[in-house]
Amino acid sequence: MRRRLSGVLLALGMGGALVAFTPGTGFAATASGTSTATLSATLTAGSIGTRAIQSVSPGSFTSILGNTTMTSPLGVVVAEAAIAGDANWYVTGQVSQFSTGGTTPNIIPASALANSGNATTVVGGGGTIAEGAAGALDAAQTFFTNTGELTGTLYTGTYTNSSTLTLTPPNGTVAAGATSPYTATLTVTLFT
Repeated sequence: MRRRLSGVLLALGMGGALVAFTPGTGFAATASGTSTATLSATLTAGSIGTRAIQSVSPGSFTSILGNTTMTSPLGVVVAEAAIAGDANWYVTGQVSQFSTGGTTPNIIPASALANSGNATTVVGGGGTIAEGAAGALDAAQTFFTNTGELTGTLYTGTYTNSSTLTLTPPNGTVAAGATSPYTATLTVTLFT
């Protein structure tokens, strides 16, 4: 009686872990025709894939005499590298108030900054992009949402979102000096 043994390769988890079955010292045949074997899995760091914000690049604001608003471009790039699909992930942004700093700072409220004109370009990757609506950034605003990636598929690609930031300081806002400009923190978050 001849027995035929062959190795089996299984893909587990999020696409990056491979388990190889090789009959060895743990192999034992039983009278019922079944067998058992010890399996081992080696996971290599970074092999499971990533989805992360790669860059956030806002411009700067400069006031022009006679204008009540200032605009600046904003770019946000999300990169995927060999990661299992997620049926619904999205990117938001929210800003702190603008302040000149110091012990008695001048303030521009966060509600004075709005985001509009979201447009996302996809290279590679997958899913369906829905652009976020325009709105003030004093509360989290969605820049874009990706839906429809398949959980059993690996994705590699970049998602570049371009939009316009508009700053409209309220009447009576004090001009900041060259040594104490207004600054704020824009927090961009990827939700998966």
